[in-house]
Amino acid sequence: MACLFGHKWSGCKCMRCGRINDTGHHWNGCKCTACGKLRNEEHQLAQEGEFLVCAVCGEKREHRPSGERYAADIPILQKGLQIRPVISVCDKTNTFNITGAHVLYNGVKVFSVNEVGKKLLGMADGITSIDEMIEKLDVQENAFEVAMFFVKLGQAGYLENKIEVKLYESQTFVEGHYETGDLFFTI
Repeated sequence: MACLFGHKWSGCKCMRCGRINDTGHHWNGCKCTACGKLRNEEHQLAQEGEFLVCAVCGEKREHRPSGERYAADIPILQKGLQIRPVISVCDKTNTFNITGAHVLYNGVKVFSVNEVGKKLLGMADGITSIDEMIEKLDVQENAFEVAMFFVKLGQAGYLENKIEVKLYESQTFVEGHYETGDLFFTI
């Protein structure tokens, strides 16, 4: 009865009746802070014994034994990195939009990424390969940039492993050289 004349949405939840819809979620990694819905993306994994455990939802994943190298095309973020979404709010609909993320190390912002970069970082779990990320995000036209994104993160010391990149056919050839671009970083 409280919403007879319309809902008052705050993201995915009506402030009057508590009804949930599947749009406008406010994600903290893998969990919506408003309704508690879980998704299998952007887990905040930390090593606990032989497992990687998500600090948000508690999901456990098998972890390679200490000292075992990761595959050269399966990135995993360095321990201590935190991904904080950059959120904008639409005044008309009172919905939240994630426009990217700030990446913090020990509480200090070290770089920012756009929305695609945020999704890529969320998949850097030591299990998902770069090719799988490209397919899941449907960014085949930017495959080389995705690979270079992780190469640059590795070079900067933000990955636990070194990423070795094969040449992707979708490289951008500009004025006699291959353009590596920073498509997923923001200033």
